[in-house]
Amino acid sequence: MQLQGLLGKSKLLTADEFNFMHYGFPGFSFGWQSEIKEKSQLKYSFHNGNPGTFLTKVYLCPAINKAFLIFANIQSEEADKGLMLLLEELQKQYGG
Repeated sequence: MQLQGLLGKSKLLTADEFNFMHYGFPGFSFGWQSEIKEKSQLKYSFHNGNPGTFLTKVYLCPAINKAFLIFANIQSEEADKGLMLLLEELQKQYGG
């Protein structure tokens, strides 16, 4: 839903409203962080969830119409590093 909203395909909010929610403030907006990848210059918004027992990461890139959702069933520094390695490989493989 978030990616569709950023692409202007939501019936709930406008693309401008979704963009403000994701990128309205530098670095962190309404629960979403944002960054521009140096190599590709693609803009991502992302959210990390960690309730204490598992990890969830959601990365959105409207420019390539991709949403990457990755999970680990344990919360640890090693699991987080593993998820970031997985994310890097997904971004390489799917254009991000």
